[in-house]
Amino acid sequence: MGMIETMTPDDLLDYALGQTEGDRESELEAELAGDPALALRAERLSLALSRLLDDSNGFEPPPGLAGRTVTFVAERRNRGSILDFVPARVPFRWTDVAVAAGILMAGLLTLMPAVKSAREKMSQAGCGLNLQQLYSGLANFAARHDHYPSVYDRDNGTPVGAYADQLMNEALLLDLASLHCPCRGQRPKDGARPDPRQIDYAYHAGYVHGDSGRTEPVAPRLGATIPVLADKPSYDDQGTILPGNSPNHGGRGQNLLFADGHIQWFASRQLPLDADMFLNDSRKPQPGLWPHDVALIPPIFRVQTR
Repeated sequence: MGMIETMTPDDLLDYALGQTEGDRESELEAELAGDPALALRAERLSLALSRLLDDSNGFEPPPGLAGRTVTFVAERRNRGSILDFVPARVPFRWTDVAVAAGILMAGLLTLMPAVKSAREKMSQAGCGLNLQQLYSGLANFAARHDHYPSVYDRDNGTPVGAYADQLMNEALLLDLASLHCPCRGQRPKDGARPDPRQIDYAYHAGYVHGDSGRTEPVAPRLGATIPVLADKPSYDDQGTILPGNSPNHGGRGQNLLFADGHIQWFASRQLPLDADMFLNDSRKPQPGLWPHDVALIPPIFRVQTR
């Protein structure tokens, strides 16, 4: 077999690793002998491989390494840290405690009005949702009868709160809880009939017809100018409406539900077309003297009719 013309990198690696034998080894040696540059590459490759494959554990540390290490550790032990400057027991004075308590109290006093205001807004909104539910029943009742519930009879024996009983009789009052303002904290008994003493919303008992002198219920066509429900006012055992706003919201005002279904908050008892929403123009908790005379009467009251 003749000499190969060129030694490939694989051939060179095999030769350096001693993986060639017989004729093949002779051919490679002959080529290396005829090519000094190739022989130099093979020699460098063999040297590099011998260093790479050398797994001896022999290691000679730098002179003086042990002594320098001991000195370094000793110096670190003597060096101070930030914890050396922290006292074992932190002193305090009662004046410091008083200042901290004062700051805390000031923060709480600042926060409490905001929390109270948020609660009042939530209860006011919950009251509005109750009125919306009641309006749904009232509107359906008016669609059937062309007027809102009548809460009186000829012997004056029916309390104004009978409007809730009439809605319940026609399956238009689905949730008794809607009769109770969230601020009052009262809850109805399941399945019980509405108790006028516990209903929190006053009702518009109607007005006296000018020609016939008969008491007429509120008609839905009166719309946005006439309220039909509101947070009830304070009153005494003699049937007198007391001054001030409804106690449902701490005297701040009252929600009103109007005949067209919209709800509005009033901070006083005065309406745009009526001086006192809880009394008629004769200053009595009785039906109005004409259609636009508003008198929102507590549920426990009874009205005089003709």
